[in-house]
Amino acid sequence: MATRGLAAVLDVVASDPEGSPLVVAHSSLLRLTLCLALGIPLRDYRRAMPRLDPVTLTQVLVRPDASFGILTYNAPLPGAQS
Repeated sequence: MATRGLAAVLDVVASDPEGSPLVVAHSSLLRLTLCLALGIPLRDYRRAMPRLDPVTLTQVLVRPDASFGILTYNAPLPGAQS
């Protein structure tokens, strides 16, 4: 699942190299995909990323070499009610 999620994210980024694409998915898929992208063992995803609340924003930087960096994680959206 994480491998497919990472491939999908990289496809979305490649299709819009000048923009800021938005990816929406379930919490576990996002956390597993981020762990794979960051080199965190998948078995540790609950410890490394304990929660991802609804209606929050996680921003990642995808570099040209396909390496990732987390800019924000689980940040509440202004005015959003979960």
